[in-house]
Amino acid sequence: MNNQIHNTIQKARSESGINFLEQIKSEEVENGYVCIVYFRIHRTTGDPLKIKIDITTKENEIIASPLQKKRILTTYSDTPDVKTLVYSLDEIFAEKIRSLFERTRPRDLYDVWYLSAHTALNQTLLKKKFEYKNITPNLEDLTKRKNNFINAWKQSLHHQIKNLPNPDDVFKIVNNFLQRTINIL
Repeated sequence: MNNQIHNTIQKARSESGINFLEQIKSEEVENGYVCIVYFRIHRTTGDPLKIKIDITTKENEIIASPLQKKRILTTYSDTPDVKTLVYSLDEIFAEKIRSLFERTRPRDLYDVWYLSAHTALNQTLLKKKFEYKNITPNLEDLTKRKNNFINAWKQSLHHQIKNLPNPDDVFKIVNNFLQRTINIL
């Protein structure tokens, strides 16, 4: 795995001109690996910038819908027209819902709130996600963690989202959505 990351970084360095450092930290975690890749842009002193890469191994996750090839969207004028393989929105939506029943991260709550308003949920896919991880969705447990989501809301999301919605409102909407959704499973 380290060789693949190292080779990818070398290729990115030669194709982009970004000064990726040789130093790569990697750690085996419960679902796979976490790698930290350091780089410098414009400045040569101080701490380098970093990219965190979460890699989930095949044994720890199921991709239940076909990957899609999508163009990378950017506002930079010098970006080539590049396409990459990505999860479908159905896959992401199902993953995010399942994640709410595995961990307490405000970004999952935000994503389910946003996606529930903008895309339809594939019930079959969601069921596969729960079955693969042997998870029974427990809305009572999720409700008990409401304050944990709310307390971490601003700190976790303010640097990513300009107009952060009220976490109480988001939780209520997601909880109502999940009550309708989970009862169908």
